[in-house]
Amino acid sequence: IYADRAFLAVAPLLAATAGVHIAVQTLWAGLWFRDVAALDRDGVADHLFLMAAAFFAGILVSGMIADWFVRRGFGVLDVMLGFLALFLLAQIVIILDLRQLRVAAWCAFGMSGQVAILAYPWLSSHFGAKLSGRANTAMNLVIFLSAFIVQYAMGWIIDLYPRTPAGGYPVDAYRSAFGVFLALELAALLVFLANRRRHFAKV
Repeated sequence: IYADRAFLAVAPLLAATAGVHIAVQTLWAGLWFRDVAALDRDGVADHLFLMAAAFFAGILVSGMIADWFVRRGFGVLDVMLGFLALFLLAQIVIILDLRQLRVAAWCAFGMSGQVAILAYPWLSSHFGAKLSGRANTAMNLVIFLSAFIVQYAMGWIIDLYPRTPAGGYPVDAYRSAFGVFLALELAALLVFLANRRRHFAKV
């Protein structure tokens, strides 16, 4: 499975986007709200709750939205790319810290961060029923390893910056860390698009 060229074309995109989402939503989002948005403890909790609700809503509706588009002739990977465009745009807004769009951007981030799961039907069809379970497990392993690496690497980048007098991290620290991984996500997207006609035209 790991030697399959089509798998190697889509795996970096899924690993980068889902890995960033898991790493940020489970750790760095709360610290961003504290240090960049300057929210108190209750404010941080409220914003994390909104992100969690958006994540739950995204998981519920992404499949229904994908089915709606597929019935109208779109491929499931087309739908996935649409959601990922929203995910990447949300990260740009967060990095630029457009204050009026903060809540909307973080909710969009939470809602669209795990739509890489829409690629799993392709995994099943590509490898067939006999290997579909192993293929899904192989992708899950890649994604969770990516999340661990991203979470650690973001911390390493952020820790390069001196602490603020309040004991937190400066805005530039988060901007640098998030920006590095946004660039990696975009690179993974380019790899996928470069290989799409060859391996994914029918999905």
